[in-house]
Amino acid sequence: MQFISYKVNQKHRAAKPTEDASIWTVSPWIEVQLFGEASRKNWRSANKDWLWAMHGHEGGAMKLGLDLQNDLYIAKFRCDHNLEWHGYPVHPRDADIPPDSILEHWRKDALIDKTMKRRIQQGKFK
Repeated sequence: MQFISYKVNQKHRAAKPTEDASIWTVSPWIEVQLFGEASRKNWRSANKDWLWAMHGHEGGAMKLGLDLQNDLYIAKFRCDHNLEWHGYPVHPRDADIPPDSILEHWRKDALIDKTMKRRIQQGKFK
C-alpha cells in the first residue's frame, strides 16, 4: 500500500457527532494504531482506497466512537487523491459494511463471532 501520510481529521474529533460526521471516542493514538493494524493485516476493500479495522479486547469489540444514534465499533479509513489517509468510526449499513473477506478475517482472529458477522453483513449490528 502506498501512502504519504495519515491525518487525524479534527472533523471526527469534535465534542459531539453531527448528521454528517461520527466522532472517535478513543485516543488519536488508538486511531493511528488501528490504521497501522488494518494496513499491516491488509484489511482493505477491493478498490484499495478503503481500509477497515475493529479493535478487540477481552470480552469482545471495543467501542471506537459515536454517531447521532449508535455506539460505533468499526473504523473505516480512506485515502484521498494526495495519498493522505484519514479515518472515522462507522455503523455498518450501506457503503459502511466491510467486505465479507474482512469480516471472515475478524471472525478467525476472534474479534467477532458468526452471529456478529451475520448481523454486520445484514446491517443490523448494535
